[in-house]
Amino acid sequence: METGIFIWTWLVSAAPQLVSLVLAELVDAWIWTIDTKRGLFASDVRYSGPAAKLRPHLSPGEPEDPPESDPVDQIVAHRLWLGFLIDRFEVRIYSLLFLIQRELMCDLPHSSSTLVKTVLSVISAEFSCDPPS
Repeated sequence: METGIFIWTWLVSAAPQLVSLVLAELVDAWIWTIDTKRGLFASDVRYSGPAAKLRPHLSPGEPEDPPESDPVDQIVAHRLWLGFLIDRFEVRIYSLLFLIQRELMCDLPHSSSTLVKTVLSVISAEFSCDPPS
């Protein structure tokens, strides 16, 4: 999964025009995991949560063996996937804020408005940019 995320990140960085296509494919794959009840959406996960330790005492007969794989390991892919989507969202926010700052600086370079200077200083302080002089 880490390799896939590396490739997705490289692809959307190298070819920004493909962002919509990549995200559309990711949405389709996410829906597939919902439909097939995989990973985060698995409904037959046993031995998870606090009841896992009590299960042998609650059911008659021989206790079942615990599963070979940890249920948490089954959702790691979704966690990584969400991390990629959050990163893309943050990239978009920063690029929009950069555009806003650039527009303010281009449209009002010699403005003495206190509001404009305040907005620019807040943007600059929040995102480590140099405020206009």
